[in-house]
Amino acid sequence: HTEAHAHAMHVHTPCPTPPAHTCTPHTPHSKKLEREARAEEKRRRAEARRRMELTKQAEKKRKEEMRKEEKMQHQVTVWESEILPNWNNADGFMVAKQDIARAKAKSLAMKSGVPTLMRKRVWPLWIQNRLGITREIWEKYVNIAEKAEEERERRQNEKNAREMARGGMMAGGEEKDGGGMMGGADDNDDTKA
Repeated sequence: HTEAHAHAMHVHTPCPTPPAHTCTPHTPHSKKLEREARAEEKRRRAEARRRMELTKQAEKKRKEEMRKEEKMQHQVTVWESEILPNWNNADGFMVAKQDIARAKAKSLAMKSGVPTLMRKRVWPLWIQNRLGITREIWEKYVNIAEKAEEERERRQNEKNAREMARGGMMAGGEEKDGGGMMGGADDNDDTKA
């Protein structure tokens, strides 16, 4: 009796099942998780490579800017210590160091221009002022040029206005679109009662 009872209990006792969240290695759910993990790892590596590339680019840009700054500072030093001290306003260069200063100035100017910091000092020396133009003379002619430009603009505007006025009217004073002369009665017709 007990044996039958034990057998009946055994038959009716459900088998333990694993919890729903655990996966065996061969289920579709585990394959999906593996794919997602690989994709996430791939994204993380790509992001790390992108950050590393941005860092390299920033470092390269910083080094290039430092190189340009050093080059510009070197040029300023050359202009201040080797070229300008040998410059003479009377004839452009002092005769004793003329060849060296002229060659260096020409070479530097041809290769990379006159450094911005030096232009205010170099250009007046280089081009000189053989005409003796003073600030007052300069301002006078700038004022004349500005007035001439204003006059030119005024005349152009008047010309444009005349052309537009002519363009809207035909030879007989009638408007181009016919002025209501589409075969019907005119608005000014006296026969209307």
